[in-house]
Amino acid sequence: LRSDGTPDSTFGENGVWTAQVPPHEVMMGIPFIHLDSLGRLTAVVDVVVPFQSFRVFRLLADGSPDPSYGGGDGVSEMGYLPSRLSREPQRVGAGSFTVDRNGRLLVAGALNYGYFCHITRLTTSGSFDSSFGPHGRKAFSLTDCGSIIVTRSGRILMGAAQRGGTEQMYAFTQSGNRDQRMTKRMRWLHPPKSNDRSYWHMIELPDGRIVFAGVEYEDYNRSANLIVARMRANGTRDSSWGHGAGYAKYKVPVLGKLKFHLFYPSALILDPSGRAIVASSLSWWHPSGWQTRTVLTALPPQAAPLPRQ
Repeated sequence: LRSDGTPDSTFGENGVWTAQVPPHEVMMGIPFIHLDSLGRLTAVVDVVVPFQSFRVFRLLADGSPDPSYGGGDGVSEMGYLPSRLSREPQRVGAGSFTVDRNGRLLVAGALNYGYFCHITRLTTSGSFDSSFGPHGRKAFSLTDCGSIIVTRSGRILMGAAQRGGTEQMYAFTQSGNRDQRMTKRMRWLHPPKSNDRSYWHMIELPDGRIVFAGVEYEDYNRSANLIVARMRANGTRDSSWGHGAGYAKYKVPVLGKLKFHLFYPSALILDPSGRAIVASSLSWWHPSGWQTRTVLTALPPQAAPLPRQ
């Protein structure tokens, strides 16, 4: 869209680009887009039929396929990798995405119905990065893969959970190996008494600090807490945020008594004054069906805990 909200006729067809879907496949929208310094747009699409996989599209500034990406058609196919456990191919999901400072795309998601997590890295031309692992992929005995980010130092951070356990933040080196020391330092993000806490979005500040936005459920019959945390570059808590705790809780506002609700922080930005602004979706069950609202929350620069509303 143009700055006035009208379609940009110089992009695609009257401002619209549509992914071409083979007849036998079903895609789940475009959960990730990235605009690089050359004006090229990268879009990652999750494929769910016939087998779970993902596809990456890269477009030029005018919305046409980038011939230098993938097989010359601007498309990088994840494909279906063989499995050592069954005759069926491995299911490789696409849940969260990021781009490192070298322009390489990293995709994190569930592997084989969520029994494992994977991180897959593609080169700038859309091929699998063999320096990262076979098929450009690292697999881990983790589940519930959350948000992923690559810091300016090259370290990879990803939220995930041990099988049957609660989520925590994990760190990996540039080559995809686990960084146990950094992972241990970040345990404060998930206090022992926290209830089902998970982080969905991360932003790195110019000085290397990381801001996290997540959710902590009390239970599915009560409300949830929005969590905004700030971490130093070395993994320790930023004690200047949240009155020394490193994180602030905000009780999600609800109307009446909402049963079986779901709360998902879908976007996080910082304004020039340092406020963290989080856009979230709040859904709850009503006899007439599921109801959904959008919640915008702004926390002051020091993230003082806000009153219950």
